[in-house]
Amino acid sequence: MFLPCIAGVQLVSWGNSMRQGTQKQHHRLREGRIYLDYAASCPLDPKVAEVMGDAWRRYFGNPGAEHHEGRAAREQMEAAREVLARHLRAHPEEITFVSGGTEANNMGVIGVLRALSRAQQRPLSAYHCITTAVEHASVLECFRALEQEGVAVTYLAVDAEGNIDLASLRRALRPETALVSVMQVNSEIGTCYPLREIARTLRAHRKKHRCATPYFHTDASQGPAVCAVDCTTLGVDLMTVDAQKIYGPKGVGALFHRRGVPVAPLIIGGAQEEGLRGGTPAVPLIMGLAAAIEAVAHRCEEEAARLSELRAWLIAALESRIPVARLNGPREGGAPHIVNFSFLGWDAQELVLRMDARGIALSTKSVCRGREKTSHVIAALGKDAAHLASAVRFSLGYGTTKGDLERVVAALEALCASPEGTLL
Repeated sequence: MFLPCIAGVQLVSWGNSMRQGTQKQHHRLREGRIYLDYAASCPLDPKVAEVMGDAWRRYFGNPGAEHHEGRAAREQMEAAREVLARHLRAHPEEITFVSGGTEANNMGVIGVLRALSRAQQRPLSAYHCITTAVEHASVLECFRALEQEGVAVTYLAVDAEGNIDLASLRRALRPETALVSVMQVNSEIGTCYPLREIARTLRAHRKKHRCATPYFHTDASQGPAVCAVDCTTLGVDLMTVDAQKIYGPKGVGALFHRRGVPVAPLIIGGAQEEGLRGGTPAVPLIMGLAAAIEAVAHRCEEEAARLSELRAWLIAALESRIPVARLNGPREGGAPHIVNFSFLGWDAQELVLRMDARGIALSTKSVCRGREKTSHVIAALGKDAAHLASAVRFSLGYGTTKGDLERVVAALEALCASPEGTLL
């Protein structure tokens, strides 16, 4: 199967043989290192790099220009939009290209509230929103900014595995609730959220109050490589996609916004993207996003099954061989590529640095939390200070093998058993 021909560049989809080739390439580029931070950023898929390499040379024209070079670039961008829309089961005009997941989340939260306020000629203080206590920083900080402008926000609590209670969501809904934002997959602990059930709850609320709101936004940045991102089936009105989480380039993402959902631009000064996002679109990056989502879609099911087996093995090995290891988040039913453990008695940052010196890349939390020492997600699980200070995330991907994980567990086992082990 091929993508639509993009002005002479065909973006092929590839199956098992290409996936194996990609794994070998990732291993070669790492030069013996083991990379387990795919939830933060994935290596660029070699095939995506090929598409983009050709695009940088051939499609340099401004897609807003009327000359040949501009039209050629515009054709590429619109073909890429069609590819993304097809995989999300959306209409092309419902896709807006942005700089990445953070901007898409900002547009899907702040952009929607501002547009709704202007359309209804009501102050922001007239609205209420709902989200969870464990969202990505680019969602939580949007809601905190809106609170400063008068919006009322309910932050749903989670249980010990990061799950929300749908009954709590129903109780939190108000007639003035304008937006609900719940991520598809938690990037730190791997909890998957029941988007379809949430959508049904919101539809019932809309019917009861005979209104179009609340709109439903999801940050699906972690989703496409391991689970379905069909907007129609999931029932969402807005969805965030980030290329760097699906083996695509950094600096590009997209916001799906269903027809009829108002969105106000955050970047002004141009009519690009139907007036929703000023600035010249980065056509090669957009083509890279399209190539990446095409690639992950064709191997998603197989890769999810493979990673699920690796995840289960890793959890069992850490718990059986390292006495101080404590699982954070779901044991069953979580995303197949994310595992989070606390290593009691250790400082997580110190442990990550020592593993890095041994050629193994792990992380302590989402890098978007900046200088914050501990994770707000682990805190929301109700964990104590010892768990918070020692939490480490393992996120798996195309390059991950069982041999890699065996080496990781052996290194952690040796470190945690060393005389210097207790660092807190």
